[in-house]
Amino acid sequence: MRLPLLLDVRDRLVLVVGGGPVAARRAAGLGEAGARVRVVAPEVVDALAALAALGAVTHEARRYEAGDLDGAWLVYTATGHP
Repeated sequence: MRLPLLLDVRDRLVLVVGGGPVAARRAAGLGEAGARVRVVAPEVVDALAALAALGAVTHEARRYEAGDLDGAWLVYTATGHP
């Protein structure tokens, strides 16, 4: 079952866990929607690195840790790992 959701993410902290192409697309879209996007991933694809270089997202180059959810309004996981 699919649940379409419309969320106002403007000025809200959204955590993206993962650094691949899916995470890059989601991070870009969230940023365009006005979210403050933080990406946690040991490595990221070029598209995500470019967003971080522009200051459109922040990137923490490490694995997810307990406490990363603190302050996040929404979390998007795109790691491919359970």
